[in-house]
Amino acid sequence: MAYPDGMMLATRETQPLFVLNVISTQSANIHTLIDEVGVMKEMGVDIVRISPQEQHTEELVSLFYRVIRAPSGSRVRLQLHWRRKPKQRLTPAA
Repeated sequence: MAYPDGMMLATRETQPLFVLNVISTQSANIHTLIDEVGVMKEMGVDIVRISPQEQHTEELVSLFYRVIRAPSGSRVRLQLHWRRKPKQRLTPAA
């Protein structure tokens, strides 16, 4: 597959802008609401969408599951270290 995480589109200044896949256009930047899960639960949010990537989707789903299942008011210890590879999605650092 030529673009397993979608085709990256950049600005004229070569800054990542969008990622195109078969059915949608998404921001080229990665955003996570994992730190906001408690607030979202309090607001009544009961569905979270995780956009799959070619790599590390299982780990991200597992991490979100742990945070979502944690008792209200508790803090799940997270160790998230990310690095950006040129023109690629974010991946967990080794």
